[in-house]
Amino acid sequence: MNKNLFILLVITLIIILAVKKYWKLLIPILLISVIFIITNPTQNEFELFLKNKFQTQLETASKNTSLIEKTEKIILSKTNEVMALRSIKREDYILFSIYEIEIQDKKHIYIGFLKKFFVEIKT
Repeated sequence: MNKNLFILLVITLIIILAVKKYWKLLIPILLISVIFIITNPTQNEFELFLKNKFQTQLETASKNTSLIEKTEKIILSKTNEVMALRSIKREDYILFSIYEIEIQDKKHIYIGFLKKFFVEIKT
C-alpha cells in the first residue's frame, strides 16, 4: 500500500471516530480522495501526454502545406518537444500533480489528475 494512501486513511479514520455525527459525510470524501490518490498521474504519463500533444499539433499544422513548410514545422515541433521533455518539473500533491515545462522561454503549467486528464492552467 502506498505510504501516502495509508496516512490519508489513518487520518480519515481518526476524524471519523472523533466526529461521529458527521461520519456519513466523511465516507464519500474518503472514497473520492482514494480515487484521486490512485489515479494521480506519473511523470511518464505526462511525458506521453506531451508527445501526443506535439504530434497532434504537428499533424494539424502540416495539412495543406508545402514540403519545405512541413520540414520546418517538423524541426520546430521536435525541438520544442525535446525542450519540453527536458524541462519537466513535477510537484506531487498526493491527490493530483502539477507539471511545469518551459518552451522557448515560456512557462506552461498543467494540473494532472484522474490518471490521464491534464488541464493547462497557465501559459
